[in-house]
Amino acid sequence: GLKVRVFAPGIISLKNRYEYSISFSANGKECCFGVTNSNWSWCDIYYLKQDEQGNWTSPQKAYFQKGYDGWLPFFSPKGNRFYFSSGRDAKSVNIYVCEKNNNRWGDPLKLAPPVSGPSWEWRPTTTVDGKLFFMSNRDSGPQGGDIYFALPKGKGFDRVTNLGSPVNSEALEASPF
Repeated sequence: GLKVRVFAPGIISLKNRYEYSISFSANGKECCFGVTNSNWSWCDIYYLKQDEQGNWTSPQKAYFQKGYDGWLPFFSPKGNRFYFSSGRDAKSVNIYVCEKNNNRWGDPLKLAPPVSGPSWEWRPTTTVDGKLFFMSNRDSGPQGGDIYFALPKGKGFDRVTNLGSPVNSEALEASPF
């Protein structure tokens, strides 16, 4: 019974663009996904949610987008954090987080060191117990990317650790989810 079908044609999946990295909130009532073009010259994050009657809103650019700088959205399993990658500081690509308070998403904040730094950190995903997994090109092999994890500490993270072999190799590892 498995059959490949286009997801939400005419709503999320539109012609002449690429959609990628869809993420749903823990309660299934919010959705974010990435949008780009055929040569990946820009990227946006789109957001939609269910209203009180169970109807989905139309997808809109996420409120925190600044130009074409949002990639790889991810809702935390507990539903209180939303992560994405961005190059908005123009020096590197880092992971940003928005926290939900009183049923509203706050402004994005760049994760502090040791997660963020001069290297590229992207493709964030978290576990139920708050561990952050992500791809980075810090001190990695010749292909430029390994998967790392960081342990939660307060509102941030502590101790970034390379997963090592057999997860990481001399090739590029890029999608921890």
